[in-house]
Amino acid sequence: LKEKYALLWIFLGAVVFLLATFNCILNWLTKILGIILPINTVFFFGIFFIILINLHFSLVISNLSEQNIRIAQELSLLKMELQRLTKDG
Repeated sequence: LKEKYALLWIFLGAVVFLLATFNCILNWLTKILGIILPINTVFFFGIFFIILINLHFSLVISNLSEQNIRIAQELSLLKMELQRLTKDG
């Protein structure tokens, strides 16, 4: 894993630790959201977190795909230029 994701996982671990240690916070959050069971609140935020991570990774993959296309096009132009220069040379 890269360093930029390490802080995210450390933060997530700290939040889970706090919710496990002080379950009154989880109960309060469950009551505010109108959810019946605290475990459903955990599942809700877990699924929400996974959706956000998937969205982030899909954006990163899209950017990398566009970058690969650009690099391939640039490489083919450079190869054509090299072939032209070697024929003229």
